[in-house]
Amino acid sequence: MTLYYLDASAWVKRYAQEAGTAWLAAFLGQGRPAACSVLGIIEVTATLARQHRAGQLSADALRQKVDDLERDWAQMIRVDVTADVVMRARIVARTLATRGGDSVHLATAQFLHDGLRSQGKHLVFIASDHQLLEAARTAGMSSLDPVEEEAKSAP
Repeated sequence: MTLYYLDASAWVKRYAQEAGTAWLAAFLGQGRPAACSVLGIIEVTATLARQHRAGQLSADALRQKVDDLERDWAQMIRVDVTADVVMRARIVARTLATRGGDSVHLATAQFLHDGLRSQGKHLVFIASDHQLLEAARTAGMSSLDPVEEEAKSAP
């Protein structure tokens, strides 16, 4: 079994029209098991709210996208920010020089990765932030970037 960890930088593409959106929609439409830190839904919600405030989304579009976000969230494995994740995030930030939120996502994925590996299972980290993807690879995780994956499948 493979579990996919969805960082907010990739997840937000589900609610926009940009590079990587089509790949992510198709990927999520396949019903593969996906997980995310509780931080992720906050980050994606905040991005949508900022887009609304900037006039990029109408109030109706914001409501629809937040409803879609909530439906997607209900299907995910939601991982709390525990004391163990915070400790790991501090280590990640110090050793890999990641930003605060990225450190939490990477630490959460590491926590899941370690548990899955002990069961002979696999985790793939999905993000659209090149520094974060490099940090995930440095930490020993497989990773995917929706933008790169979409470009590979383009005719």
